[in-house]
Amino acid sequence: MFFAKIDSLASVLQPLTEEIMLLEDSISKSANTTLKGNLIAKRDTLIAERSRKQPRSSSIQMDFIKQYPTSFYATNLLYPLVSCEVIPLDTAIALYDMLDKNVKQGYFGKKIEKDISLLKKNRPGSPAPDFEANDILHQRLIRLSDFKGKVVLMDFWAPWCGQCRRGFKYLKPLQEKYSS
Repeated sequence: MFFAKIDSLASVLQPLTEEIMLLEDSISKSANTTLKGNLIAKRDTLIAERSRKQPRSSSIQMDFIKQYPTSFYATNLLYPLVSCEVIPLDTAIALYDMLDKNVKQGYFGKKIEKDISLLKKNRPGSPAPDFEANDILHQRLIRLSDFKGKVVLMDFWAPWCGQCRRGFKYLKPLQEKYSS
């Protein structure tokens, strides 16, 4: 019965996960910003679709991982839970720590370890990682570290994202409140 549930879930979730991974690979290799934006939109749509199917499956997946920590299939189940932040980071770490060391050395085991490492660095309350960006308006390169000690609001958006553009109206009151 347990494996029937897992097989049923895998038949739905695994193709989505594989397509998302292929899109992530294409995104990282793409130099064309328009194409990259389209690939990101498609990836995000698939992630949302997978997330809708995930809640009922998360507990089944976690049960399997706990029951079979020496199974390489456990990492197939854990990877989407970690990479899409379906489960809390502490839960992800606990499940990953349960896995057999050989399983952790597999393809998904290494990807999970990398994702957990990145998520640890970006926990709420942690300093944001430094990055550089072109300030097109002022024609200069800026770094997040240039604003150390100041309130910084970062709004990541895309021109094709209607919800992103609708959110602009909330930025002006924030600027007025925190500009000093």
